[in-house]
Amino acid sequence: MTTFWLSTHVGYACRHSGACCTARWPIPIERDRAPAVQAAIAAGRVHAPEDWYRAAPEAPADVAGVLARQPSGACVFHRPDGEVSGLPSAGGCAIHPLRPVACRHFPYVCVIDPRGVHVTLSHFCPTAANRLFDVEVDVSIVKGPAVPLEGVEPEGLDAREGLPPAELGTQGPALGAAPGTMPAPGTRPRLLSWDAVSQWERMLVARLGNDSSIPDAPSVGAFDRARAAVLPGWAWPEAPADVVRVWHSLVAPQWGGWTQVIGRYLAAKAHASWAMHLGTGPPAVERMVGVSRIVLQVDATRACLSRGRGLDRPALTEALRQADLLLVHYADPFRFHRHDA
Repeated sequence: MTTFWLSTHVGYACRHSGACCTARWPIPIERDRAPAVQAAIAAGRVHAPEDWYRAAPEAPADVAGVLARQPSGACVFHRPDGEVSGLPSAGGCAIHPLRPVACRHFPYVCVIDPRGVHVTLSHFCPTAANRLFDVEVDVSIVKGPAVPLEGVEPEGLDAREGLPPAELGTQGPALGAAPGTMPAPGTRPRLLSWDAVSQWERMLVARLGNDSSIPDAPSVGAFDRARAAVLPGWAWPEAPADVVRVWHSLVAPQWGGWTQVIGRYLAAKAHASWAMHLGTGPPAVERMVGVSRIVLQVDATRACLSRGRGLDRPALTEALRQADLLLVHYADPFRFHRHDA
């Protein structure tokens, strides 16, 4: 199966920052992995409390439960100093060879359709976020190696049995139509070919990668749309009360110096986008890119406000990571696109 990447993501390799281990999110452990972990604990090769995972009655049948967390919020098997015994370790993970599937998949975000596997990354991962600052490579969609999941099949949105999205229909001209051409009233939009979808995605990624414009102040309403999609039981902070003032004073003046980095981030929202299949096709992807830009603007404003200075690399890196923490990990994509119009 062909795997499609952004050129800026090819060659990504985990540097074991531990960000995913300390994110405080629930980590499910599969039933076929739990016995091996328990055996390692019983043999003394791994040190862990007896209640190292808790049952989750609402979980899928193949999930034994959710890993316990340390008082700090880190995974029960995370060792920040990297000192573990028994099993080979990496990045302070005491069960690295036995780690759950969710851990193996982070930070890969996949869509699988009849064309192949489409891969983007969560930039909550510091290594992925830092790759955005490598502006030596033009951003484009390229064929690349399979996702390195150590024998685990890629998981994500499986659209292999779905139809390609429809043309823009009454929302705009059909792809490939002459400029200014609109569909006749009452015309039923036709399905795009997958080749046409690929062409449109390539064009959007190229456009975003070369966009040097500076946006208006972020829309709090659009930001709240993303917040409203947060999974039940979780929460996300509101935009700063003075977001417009801080945007104009601390963020907008430096935004233009980072447009290549920001364009790469937005290209990662256009590629392997679940919006293509859960929403209304290309228009939904365009809207998702727009909302992602606004979320990044708000988080950049928040980062600059907390630092009391303009947008620099540390503030932008924090904003990129926080934007994807919300958009990729906290927001439910099905809820986000349920009322897509």
